[in-house]
Amino acid sequence: MLMTKNSLLVLGLLVFGLSALTLTAQTPTLVGAEEAAFQAAVAQVAPSVVQIETFGGLERADEELVADGPTTGTIVEADGWIVSTLYSFRQQPASILVTLPDGSRAAARIVARDYSREVALLKVDSDDPLPVARFAPKSDVQVGQWTVALGKTYDKQSVSQSVGIVSAIDR
Repeated sequence: MLMTKNSLLVLGLLVFGLSALTLTAQTPTLVGAEEAAFQAAVAQVAPSVVQIETFGGLERADEELVADGPTTGTIVEADGWIVSTLYSFRQQPASILVTLPDGSRAAARIVARDYSREVALLKVDSDDPLPVARFAPKSDVQVGQWTVALGKTYDKQSVSQSVGIVSAIDR
């Protein structure tokens, strides 16, 4: 009987240990697959992300001028339509410069502002078609899915990345 209890204990520990080894062996594969998926998504969308600088239209705060720093946007149409946050365009800037994916800079103009969604639509003129971000169809987006936000706020050439989770739809 003692032999049976010890044998069961050893067998249980062995099974538990082997299952832990199996989990450990699978985890790097899953992590690697997730990393590869994120890297592929970033590589696909990054060429359509631009840096936007505004000049003029500064606000005063206690007798000091408060300037907005650079912001970022996403090219949504090959002929130069760009969506950005409204934050940098609340004051009417005297000029707007966009650093395009090839490193050249182009003047932009504000075409529309949506104050309820906090977005601005800009337009740049370009002789060549610009790379366009491809968005997932709204019907495919579900609460709990991973999402990646990209921007070029601090560096004109490389994108900053942030990962999050879709928390709500139709807000």
